[in-house]
Amino acid sequence: MDSKVLEEYLGSLVIEKGASANTIKAYYYDINNFLNFAMRSKNFSSDVGKKYIEYIIDIRQLAPRTVRRRAIAIAGFLSWCRSNNPQIVITPPKPPSSRPFRSSLPKTVRRVELRTLLSIAYKRGPTDTIYIALLLMLSTGIRVGELCQLRVLDFEQENKRIRVFGKGRKERFVYISDHELTEGLETAVAERRDNAPLFLNMRGTALKPQSIRNSIRQLCCQAGIDTHVTPHMLRHTSATMHLERGVDIRFVQKMLGHSSIATTQIYTHVSDRALKAAMEKGDPLAEFRDV
Repeated sequence: MDSKVLEEYLGSLVIEKGASANTIKAYYYDINNFLNFAMRSKNFSSDVGKKYIEYIIDIRQLAPRTVRRRAIAIAGFLSWCRSNNPQIVITPPKPPSSRPFRSSLPKTVRRVELRTLLSIAYKRGPTDTIYIALLLMLSTGIRVGELCQLRVLDFEQENKRIRVFGKGRKERFVYISDHELTEGLETAVAERRDNAPLFLNMRGTALKPQSIRNSIRQLCCQAGIDTHVTPHMLRHTSATMHLERGVDIRFVQKMLGHSSIATTQIYTHVSDRALKAAMEKGDPLAEFRDV
């Protein structure tokens, strides 16, 4: 197997499953790492996939989530290779169970830090691209990659909603209820072609995810926020706040573009934690303890 085979496989993922550029990049890195291991060890026997997984667990000591991700990527690649070339005898490695990893909760941004961050961003102007992008991510939980792919025609001003293409090019709509955010988006699309990017950088081209990450980091420095705030943390924060404000979990699932409600349910644990803290703080029995 050479790099050409890998390129053909990645191309099939784009055509058949609509894999994003980030997914292709991650798969290339993971699979190429496995192929390099096989070449170094001069092992292309049936158990090399299993040997590689043992190597990254025992020698490299990679995180369990990373091991599982690599195993899934490699298994998909090898299965594809075997279906196209029966002479390939390498057995796809079995991904480790994900059960031990599900106790970790998604990281969210504290409310006080969020208010400070938005306040600093607002000083750049109420229609500033990054400020509007922050509002949109927090309001809808949209992924940063999805946001950067938006076009003017995806924003339906009359219906106050945005069409989003998520993983696998699955289409969904997110709705805008905030007046300031609506005005900012209307200003952004004014006198622009329908197919033009909704969010532009200083050069007039489509805004990139890394530019948003860099801008958030700069805003945090200006605001004196020590937390490493990322766009995905804003997505987690949005989901958590919607649940805490009583939005049905099925609606949150649809907003986030989760194919399974089980993925969305992890946010209920965050909400339960917030509920527990609030009830402890407002415990009505506390005032009777000194009696």
